[in-house]
Amino acid sequence: AAIWLSDWRGSLPVALRGDPPDQKAKDGPALSKRELEVLQLLVHGHTYADVAQALGIAEGTVQTYVKRIYEKMDVSTKAEAALLAVARGLVRP
Repeated sequence: AAIWLSDWRGSLPVALRGDPPDQKAKDGPALSKRELEVLQLLVHGHTYADVAQALGIAEGTVQTYVKRIYEKMDVSTKAEAALLAVARGLVRP
């Protein structure tokens, strides 16, 4: 099922379909399905508030997921996480 985000710019379709891609051990600890959903939305430029609304979770929960994503990917910024995720094929650009 696709997730639709509504904001002042209108409705933004964000497809989150299927199972998470296979992750190899050499890429570090595997991200959970939910972490991949959060990462996919962030890669597409959505704010923490947008992600929280789309996934039906609190913004603080999004922040917790982001912290875990950064730790698992060994990065410290959203840009680093996005570049690495796309390079590894974890999310679609």
